[in-house]
This record gives sequence, C-alpha cells and structure tokens, in this order.
Amino acid sequence: MGACGRDARGATRAVAAAISERAGRPNRRCAARTGASARRRGGRSEGLGQLDRERSATARRVRRAAAEPAIRSRRAARALERDRRNARRIPRKTPAPPAISRIVAVRPLAFANICTIESPYYVDSKDGIDTPRGDIRLARQARKVAITGLGAISAAGATVDELLRSVRGRASGIRALNLEGLAKTFPAGIVPHSFEPHFTKLELPFLDRCQQLAVLAAKQAVADADLGEFSAHGERAGVYYGNVNGGAQTGIEWSKKLLVAGKQSARPFTAMAVMGNAGAAQIAIRNKVHGPVITNATACGSSGVAIGDAARAIRDGYLDVAIAGGAEAPLSIGILSVFDGTRALSTPDPDDVSKSCKPFASNRSGLVLGEGAAFAVLEDAASAHRRGARIYGYVSGYGVSSDATHIGMPDTAGQIACLRSALASASLSASEIGYVNAHATATNGGDVIEAEAIRAVFGADRTSAPVSSTKSMHGHLLGATSALEFVISTLAVHASVMPATLHAESGIDPKCELNHVGPDPREASIDHALSFSCGFGGTNVALIVSASHC
Repeated sequence: MGACGRDARGATRAVAAAISERAGRPNRRCAARTGASARRRGGRSEGLGQLDRERSATARRVRRAAAEPAIRSRRAARALERDRRNARRIPRKTPAPPAISRIVAVRPLAFANICTIESPYYVDSKDGIDTPRGDIRLARQARKVAITGLGAISAAGATVDELLRSVRGRASGIRALNLEGLAKTFPAGIVPHSFEPHFTKLELPFLDRCQQLAVLAAKQAVADADLGEFSAHGERAGVYYGNVNGGAQTGIEWSKKLLVAGKQSARPFTAMAVMGNAGAAQIAIRNKVHGPVITNATACGSSGVAIGDAARAIRDGYLDVAIAGGAEAPLSIGILSVFDGTRALSTPDPDDVSKSCKPFASNRSGLVLGEGAAFAVLEDAASAHRRGARIYGYVSGYGVSSDATHIGMPDTAGQIACLRSALASASLSASEIGYVNAHATATNGGDVIEAEAIRAVFGADRTSAPVSSTKSMHGHLLGATSALEFVISTLAVHASVMPATLHAESGIDPKCELNHVGPDPREASIDHALSFSCGFGGTNVALIVSASHC
C-alpha cells in the first residue's frame, strides 16, 4: 500500500491516541507509532508486511478499549443532566382572570361612568357563562375630576367675581360697535379694556388680542387654583384650548397694510400671532406645561370639547392636572362682515342697544358677537383633597355628537343624542339636573331646534330642569362661548344661583316653550348643572357640573 495507506494508518493512530488521552489512559506506545508513521510520510513506499498487520489489529483493539469508558461516561453524564432538569422543573400556573362587570345596556358615546371605565376587551366571565362579545367590559376605578380654578374675561366682567355679580345683578355688557370701513353699527359683547399694559414691548408683537385674552384668563384660573408650578407635574399636565379664528385681527391688519400701504411682507413674528394654536402655546410656555398642548376648532363647541377632553384625560389616568378653556376676539371688520353675510347677526335694539340679544324671545333678531376668554383648572380629585384645595365642583358628565346633516343648519336628533350621552356618562337621569345653560344664540331657527331637543330630554313643565341663556349678557364668543358658559354653570352650582335670560320682555316664543328661569335670577341649591353648546358643522357638546358634596 502506498502513501495513502500510510496516511490512513497515521490518522487512525492519532485518533486512538486522542481517545486514550480523553479517557484518562494515555497510550504512549500508540503515540510513538503515530510519530513514526508521520516520519514515514516523506514519500517512502513499502508493503505492510506482517508487522504492519499486527500493528493495525492492535490499534483497533486499543481504539475499542479506549472508546468504551468515554461512551459510558457520556451516557452517564446525559442521564445525570436529565435528572437535574426534571428536579428543577416547576409546574406552570394559569393566571386568574381579571375582574369583569356585566353591562346590561352599553352607554352611548364619550364619558363613561364616573365610577367605572368600559373597555372593549373581551374576557371570559367568572361564572363560566359564554357571554357574547360586546356585553362584557373590564371594570376599574376611575378618578373624579375636580374644578379647582376658574378664570374669565368677557363683556359681563373682567374677572370671575365680576361675572358672578353680573349674573346676580342682571347686567348686560353688550354695547354698540363702530368700526372704520363698516357702514353699519353692530351690537357686540365688548371687553372695555386694553390689555397691552400687562405685557412687555418684546411680548406684544407675538400676541394678537385673542392670545392676550387667553393668557390673562388662564392666569386667573391658575392663580385661583393655587396649584404651584405645573412643571412639577412633568408630562402629566396639559393645556386643552378651544378657538375658531386664531389671531384674525392681526392677519386682517397686515392684509390692509399689504393692500393699502403696499407692504410686501409682514414682520417675522406675525405668523406666531396669527396661528390658531398660539393661545395654547403661550399658556403652556408661561406655565411650563410639558404634557399635551392641544387646540380644538369645532366652531361654537370648541372650548367645551377642550374641557371635556381634558377631564376625560384626567379621569382615565393620562394626566393629573390640566388648564382647559378657550378664547376668541372676533370683533374685527373681517369677521363681522363674514357673519353679517350669513344674515344671522342681530340688529341693534332701537331703544337700548344692550338689549339687542334676546334668546328665546318672540322678537329676537339674531346673534350678537362677543369677545373674551374663560378657563378652568381641572385636577384629579384625590390630589385636590390631599392638598386642601377649594373645589368648585366636579366634571361628572361629557357628551359630544355630530348632526352629520348640514354644515349650517342644526339638527334636533343630533342634539338629543348629545344631551342623553352626557346624562348617561354621569349616571344621571334628566330629573336630577337642576339647571340647563342653553346655547340659544337668539337666531330664529336655532333657538327653536334647540328647544325641541331640550323638551325631548328634560320636558317643559314646571318640574323639569330650569333653562336660561346667558348670551343675553355677554354675547356669542364663538369658540370660547362654551367655556364661558361652563364657568357660569360651575358658579351656578357653587354659588347656588340660576342665571336669568334677559331681554325677553315681549314674551317667549311659543315654539321655544320650556321651564325658563325667567327675567330674574333664582337663588336655589343645584346639585347638577348641564351646559350645552352647538355650532356650525354640526358638533354638539354637553358638560355636566356636579356639586362638591355629590
């Protein structure tokens, strides 16, 4: 056999030597023969002969003998390891199913019960009954949402205290507005103050009048809440803001300069004063709010949706505190001319311009625009109690709906759905509501449709919830109106007073028949008040405020 044979014998002896070494029995003779075989790989060729055959047989015997202990050792090691694994093995336990609650009738829309959160997750029932998906909801404790701070600036008062005095004193802030470039005189809810002294010269170029109102009203609410630094809450503090027109006045002024004076571009900071979310951003910056800063633009319900969404975020545990509300400054030539084009604006009362807004009255002639801002500080109720905060009441219900019929005409069915949703979310019946602040803008069609919706839910007899519209005092603040009326409803609960509907001396329109509060405010204890708003686009929003003892 040639070189290949010698290579094979050499490899065999090398394997035998390695096996012997691993088994603890070194074979020096085999190792020596392996070395000799390696030396012969130089190319010499010779026959095996008898000696080589004997050596091959010996190598096979050595290999078998050397491998046997190793095989036995590996088998024993595998068995030992298997026993150890079995000894460590622990039976897996099946986790207990989470607690569930059976919902007989799923509540419509938005705010879930203040005591439970209804989740869409399906869980097998504890009693083993196979309940259809959708009838089972996870239940857990939800947090109550306390109102601990209020701020308001409007034609009815530049502070919350002034607003309450106007409500009790039947004071109207509606005045005649004359603007250069408009031939008409419009009645309007005018705030008779300039707020520029409250800001530095460096701040003013960034602030439209709308943002000035927003910043100052929010500042009132924050000071009233006495909560300390919002930065201490990190990302668990938020700003929820409602607005329609943004910094429209600033935009219109620069448009006039472009068209009349020939200026080709505005100043660099004008964009920051015009944008719709500028008010929310300014509030967040000044109060060091690092959580969500959100602007809603859903017409007249904008700030109401902002308050409802903020309350829901706190209730569901996403936030601990929020500044929520809205601002609007629509008393500019552009916005007035646009609304005048809708034929919805009121004509001035010939005897007294302050009586031009007449909600539900038989001689009503249209809405009166107003400017202003209103904000509330909402807080986890448990936290408010721990720090000894004054609590005006709780946001106990929130309903929101869309008519989905016409962008400019309200719909009774959509409004009814919104009102019932708010009641269901607060686990209240219509008979438990002690006061309703109606949207009632004094338009011919809108007041009738809203009255139909309120009658359908609350009734119209003397035992039903008393109803009034405070727009007769402050005008229609568009995106900020629902926030201002929420503040008024909160004051109604906290101060035990029902605001009146002013300027209906001619009598209530028979189509708007309800349990009206009347021309004078009533002193009465109110456990639950509902504030309702609706607007162009068909968005409806209802908020329920419950007394602090409820």
